[in-house]
Amino acid sequence: MSDSWGMSDDGRRRVLLVEDEEFTRTMVSEALETNGLAVRSVATVAEALASIKDFEPHAVISDLDLGSGPSGADLLNRIADETPWVGLVVLTSHASPELAIRPGTHLPAHVCYVMKAPTTLSIYVRYLCLYL
Repeated sequence: MSDSWGMSDDGRRRVLLVEDEEFTRTMVSEALETNGLAVRSVATVAEALASIKDFEPHAVISDLDLGSGPSGADLLNRIADETPWVGLVVLTSHASPELAIRPGTHLPAHVCYVMKAPTTLSIYVRYLCLYL
């Protein structure tokens, strides 16, 4: 999967994208790949947790509302606990996390919060590519 520098076999940084809306998942994935990142995109928390082990992402980008079942906040908290070196990004349409997560739930302290908007997304993709 990766060489001793932590890059993918083809020399790119790896990003796991977790988004239940197919259109958004496809658009974000293509934007990240166009900017030189290796992307695996999944729709559920279960798929994301399985991908963490074999894909070994440098960063995880997750929507907060993933439909029924565990939320993006649940996923990001588990990743923060189990693999704290992985960068965490929330990509959501909500202006505030309090509007998108269940009461009593929190986001990890070091999460980056990005709203889904065309201009914000393009700026974010460029920033992520520079950061990684």
